[in-house]
Amino acid sequence: RSAIAGLAKRPATELLAEKELRERQESTANLEDQLSMLLMLTDRFAEAEPLLRRRLDREPESVQVRGDLASALNSMGRAAEARQIYSALLSEGGLAATELFNLGVGLFRVEDFVGAEQAFRRLTELQPESRDAWFNRANVLFAMEDWAPLVDVGERLLELDPLGQNALLIAARARLETG
Repeated sequence: RSAIAGLAKRPATELLAEKELRERQESTANLEDQLSMLLMLTDRFAEAEPLLRRRLDREPESVQVRGDLASALNSMGRAAEARQIYSALLSEGGLAATELFNLGVGLFRVEDFVGAEQAFRRLTELQPESRDAWFNRANVLFAMEDWAPLVDVGERLLELDPLGQNALLIAARARLETG
């Protein structure tokens, strides 16, 4: 914060060239980005929000920044706003595996289970051998009590994690619920 405040001050004894002013702006933006990450890590979401919004103004297409803002909003009890951001992200194509995973987790946290299932389904299509993708998709279906598709997802999870106790319990419950 001190560094950001220092960069905002104008030198009293010299005029800054245009290049120096741009460098100061870039340094300020970088410091704000680092501060916003630190604030997120220390659960100071209200302080991080304005920094994330400024960063979003600079990088409106950034999946990471939009996801961070949605996470901060959700953590502050503003799930409806977070859900809008997550839904917009879900409607985009071409998300990387890590982005889909984080999106699925975010949607699950705001209890948008349909959206979370879509994110994890896309992730399982992108990474069909990922145990974590299948496990998270199974957990979403379990939370939704959507037993019929959970039978198939549970079977695939068991193929990837045949000794996993949670995988066995999930698959057994899906089979039990579907008769």
